[in-house]
Amino acid sequence: MNNNSVKNNYLEQGYNLIRLLDARKKINEEIFESQFNIKIENKKFQRAKINDKKNKIKELNQKIEKVETNLDKICKKAKESNEYIPFEALSDKYCLSKDEKYALLAVFFGDWYRYHKPTGKDLMSLLGYQPNQFVSNYSLIKHLINEKLIETNDRYPNPSYTIFDFEYRLTPETMQELMGNDLYLLSETSDDRESRS
Repeated sequence: MNNNSVKNNYLEQGYNLIRLLDARKKINEEIFESQFNIKIENKKFQRAKINDKKNKIKELNQKIEKVETNLDKICKKAKESNEYIPFEALSDKYCLSKDEKYALLAVFFGDWYRYHKPTGKDLMSLLGYQPNQFVSNYSLIKHLINEKLIETNDRYPNPSYTIFDFEYRLTPETMQELMGNDLYLLSETSDDRESRS
């Protein structure tokens, strides 16, 4: 297995993982909202719907575990054959927790499958935290910001924004570490071109 194949397999599985986490996030949000919906008249029907959604979450959790196992296998094979996986190298370099690594993957894939870059709330929900757990776990986003792995996407932020309201993107340095210069249209400066002439 060559390094591009390993990297591509890792990114494919990472993308699958983020999609599954996002699906679980949406169902969790539906459950959270329906538990506090006082307009519903038929409580028995509501409980049945919530139980169905909880069963879907169990199915998703099994799929998530399978993808995590696949990622572990890819990492193990890469290590045995001394191949480089940029996300894993970055994770090791900055001592990222599993949640921090998944948040970084979510930011990386964020606007490729969504209509906007992920906010802090999106990241926390994606990782399975309920709104009442956001404040006690915000340090995972803060660590990624402090290590200059992600940055806010907002040019003119509202002064009342919290860490949960901002949209996030990878810093150019992080993107370059993960993907090299291949993704940048303007990776060669005019000075570079002139020095070759």
